[in-house]
Amino acid sequence: MYVVYVTCYRGNRLPPFYIGYTSEFQVSKGYNGTVKSERYKAIWRQERVSHPELFKTIILSRHSTKDEALAREEFLQRFFDVPNNPMYVNMAIARVGFRGANEHPKGMLNKHHTMESKEKIRKTSTGKKRGKYKSSGKPRKKRTIGWKLAPFTDAHRLALSISHRGPRGPYKTTVCPHCGLKGGVSNLKRFHFDNCKTL
Repeated sequence: MYVVYVTCYRGNRLPPFYIGYTSEFQVSKGYNGTVKSERYKAIWRQERVSHPELFKTIILSRHSTKDEALAREEFLQRFFDVPNNPMYVNMAIARVGFRGANEHPKGMLNKHHTMESKEKIRKTSTGKKRGKYKSSGKPRKKRTIGWKLAPFTDAHRLALSISHRGPRGPYKTTVCPHCGLKGGVSNLKRFHFDNCKTL
């Protein structure tokens, strides 16, 4: 059984949330996620070793196949725009790769393919060869999951609500005076106020 989860972090060295997927067995063993971005990877590992009590992983949904879990993970990561959202440790859409400005400043973020590039991509994806492997000639199965998944269930909403609460009740919240974003005090002080991107 595969699951999509949110890991909540209650310290002050990382953003408070991380969305990922894994097996239900891994979560039962205490797995909280694997962070690969250069920005947070080392801090995540240090905090997991030094302060495991600051991490809590909540299962949001269960899936019988890996593809379904990956599609749901991608849906949630896109819905919350995790590469650009300061509330999330994720610096990328899992199945797409790093999109954060600090990760690949010369990547395709905010850029578009030329007509020539699009034509090359089309020929590569529909031709007889793709890399060193030959196409089977069979039509690809159309992906019908992901963006067409049902909206949040009551269980998902409850899990997200619980994740916003600290050990003694709700997080203390405030509002950035520059962009109007509402969130936890510690994270807004770190990423907004004098450090707000709108300045």
